[in-house]
Amino acid sequence: MHQQLTLAQFNAHYFYKTELVSLCKQYGLPAYGTKAELNQYIRLYLSGEPITHIKSTRKRPPHKKLATGQLSLKTKIVGSGFKFNNEAREFFANYFGVAHFSLKK
Repeated sequence: MHQQLTLAQFNAHYFYKTELVSLCKQYGLPAYGTKAELNQYIRLYLSGEPITHIKSTRKRPPHKKLATGQLSLKTKIVGSGFKFNNEAREFFANYFGVAHFSLKK
């Protein structure tokens, strides 16, 4: 775990998102969101803002998971629960008639 930082120390150091999440959890702050949001929560905390006043700027989306049978070419990518996972690979393998389908970044 990190020691208690000052705002100046925090601003002078580059933190990876995983480190920001760890700091947020350590300080009892919201630990999800973009890297910019996590930075803002920590800056508010280190500036003396009470933890009870630091609220997440976004709500966690519900975690829906689509099964292979629920996927189609008309499935919306955003907001539907679609993920590039094994179900998506299986859907695309069936669609393209191949034994193995891989997704690349």
